[in-house]
Amino acid sequence: MTDEQFGILIRAVMAYRFRGEVYSGDDIAIDIAFQFISNQVDRSESAKAAKAKAANSRWEKQSDADGCKAMQSNADGCGEVQSDAPIQSYPFQSIPIHSDKESKADKPPAPTEKSRKSYGEFGWVKLTDDEYNRLLNDLGEAEVKRCIEYLDVSAQSTGNKNKWRDWNLVIRKCNKQGWGLYQQRFGKKTDIPKGSSGELGSAELEAIQRVLRDD
Repeated sequence: MTDEQFGILIRAVMAYRFRGEVYSGDDIAIDIAFQFISNQVDRSESAKAAKAKAANSRWEKQSDADGCKAMQSNADGCGEVQSDAPIQSYPFQSIPIHSDKESKADKPPAPTEKSRKSYGEFGWVKLTDDEYNRLLNDLGEAEVKRCIEYLDVSAQSTGNKNKWRDWNLVIRKCNKQGWGLYQQRFGKKTDIPKGSSGELGSAELEAIQRVLRDD
């Protein structure tokens, strides 16, 4: 990649890592590299969250055992505990364990599911009324329906391995880059966008190699 492309890629990855923003540019080499790196970021964050959850669970179990021993009055277990007895408090129970991604203060809160409606045959595409109306005004009803159908089928076929979250942005990217138009025009089976499997395939590797050769 050129220095300019590499700089754009790094900024896009940082925006995704800290704000959940998806790259929306037109450079296919950057897009391919971004899809690969963003999938690695998601897997890393999932692993961190799983470890944190397991650690938190172990602390809670240990605290319950310690509390039981402290209140034990006979050999049968914790014994009889007064119903109005004060609940013991453990300092480490009040310290929540979260992943780095969840604790970022600058990440805007995501709209609640109640404010979004599902679109498409399988219901993967979720938009607020405001987002949907703006898409209709900007792209037209026919194109919005085409993009929703294409993205919904793609997400269903892979279990949304591409980790699409901002469906408003993804629909605009689908329109801008013409995803699915070739298959629709020539009657071929709908294919999923590059990188949605989470692994670099031969097409992605060839594209990256072409860019490197040009350097």
